[in-house]
Amino acid sequence: MQRLPSNTIIFMALNNILDHLSNIIAEKYLISSLSKIEEDIVIQWMQLHLNDEKRLSKFCQCLRIEIDVYSGIFQYLSTKVCEEQWELVIYLTRFLTKICLFVFCQIVPVHLIFIV
Repeated sequence: MQRLPSNTIIFMALNNILDHLSNIIAEKYLISSLSKIEEDIVIQWMQLHLNDEKRLSKFCQCLRIEIDVYSGIFQYLSTKVCEEQWELVIYLTRFLTKICLFVFCQIVPVHLIFIV
């Protein structure tokens, strides 16, 4: 089992990424780096090091860009799935509905179905 470096080293690395002169470096690597670290360490880093307006603003900018990227990917994929697979989705929905109705009718006596 590998041991992580101390929190001090992790915090220093995150600060170096966040404080990098190039916004592109911070935008590209900060959130992806945070996603690989345990949540309690991330929270501790945020509490200790996002303590001024400049750092907090840059962190939010990185987070917004990451959300925009994943949102765009999700929208593209969902659009493609909808365009290309819509007929299959309709077919499977109808098929599963029929199976559910069949199973329901096998479990519940027919004379009880329409009482509600």
